[in-house]
Amino acid sequence: MLRGGGIGSHSSQRITKYRQRNRALSNGPGWSGGGRPARKLLFPKGLDFGTVFVKRCPPRGRFAMLRTDLEKPLLTDPSMTTGSSHRFVRLTCSGILVISCTIFGFSQCYAQDVAEAARQEQARKTNQQKKAKHVYTDEDLKRAQILTPEDRAQIEAMKNQQSNSNADASTLEDWESRIMDFEERLRPIARRPVDITRPDWLDRLRAGVPPLDEIGVREQVEQLLGELIPAYAKGVDETRSAIRRMFAEYGSFAWAAALSARPTSVEGLRQHLILFSMKDQGRDSRDALLTLQEIVREADTAGVDKAAVLREVAAMSSSTNRYGMGSTRDMLLKVANTYSAVG
Repeated sequence: MLRGGGIGSHSSQRITKYRQRNRALSNGPGWSGGGRPARKLLFPKGLDFGTVFVKRCPPRGRFAMLRTDLEKPLLTDPSMTTGSSHRFVRLTCSGILVISCTIFGFSQCYAQDVAEAARQEQARKTNQQKKAKHVYTDEDLKRAQILTPEDRAQIEAMKNQQSNSNADASTLEDWESRIMDFEERLRPIARRPVDITRPDWLDRLRAGVPPLDEIGVREQVEQLLGELIPAYAKGVDETRSAIRRMFAEYGSFAWAAALSARPTSVEGLRQHLILFSMKDQGRDSRDALLTLQEIVREADTAGVDKAAVLREVAAMSSSTNRYGMGSTRDMLLKVANTYSAVG
């Protein structure tokens, strides 16, 4: 008869024996780092526990324990690192290509937009110019005012510009023809001898009848001067040069030409100085300088502001030094600077 407790006691003894043996192996020198291969732990066959393999490995430190074995392939496997680098390069190149294409396309679109805007603006201006032109018909010819207000304004502006900037050939010819007539009549008086040996010759000359009054042409001459002075002031250099040439060629007229109005106002001073500029020192710079001093002295006595007018007329005067005493422009500027320094 078998005892149930014997089998259990025998089995417990065998299990205890094998546990002690395994514990001795675990605490032996092989565990401390010998790097020995895995050892089979045998259990009793009767219990049919099978065979268990135990891997011996050295103990891990604190830092090593923070890592898992799953991290090792990712960080240390060369094939995986190379593959990641290749993927990164491919992604980077693709991104650069996409950005470059986007920027190029935007630039092309922007250039096309600018060109289109410029074409539209040009077309708009062309349409406005076409609309501004009025096509005249028979109905326009029947009206009292044929021209449109815009066309009338343009024509008036052109007329004013022509009249204020330059005199045409027919006007210059008419002026010269009238000056020639005065020259013929004034020449005998201009060439009349003067006895400068007499002590009172200058006073007698000043007290005499003015040449224009002596031949009775003052009104006609002043009318002509009324046309010449504005044309000279507003004209271009060609017109001014033509007027100065007439005064230089017809010396008797230039000597006798004078204004009735005195230089006691700004406008009166301006007219006298313009006449002085047209004569361009006449035949003697000394006489011209004396005449200029008399004009400015009379204006100064009347309290006229002279410097600005002197500079205005100097700008339209000749810069040619005819007799070695400076040009007419230089004379006017010198006097203007004198009064500016005094003021």
